[in-house]
Amino acid sequence: MTAITHTGAAMASTEGGCLCGAIRYRLADVPTEFGACHCSMCLKSSGGVGLAMEVPDGGLTWTAGEGRI
Repeated sequence: MTAITHTGAAMASTEGGCLCGAIRYRLADVPTEFGACHCSMCLKSSGGVGLAMEVPDGGLTWTAGEGRI
């Protein structure tokens, strides 16, 4: 995985989740690290590399499916 550091400005909250919809989350802070994943599951689901993000403590809220993680 390749890591990229980000030091950008504040952002509005963003929501996302897994492909099946069972897990949902809300980001309320700017991610501080990004990583590209080249595993076969990420390549198959997106047609390219996957993206992993690191957010500061308290910057991520689970809105659905937390018990499934």
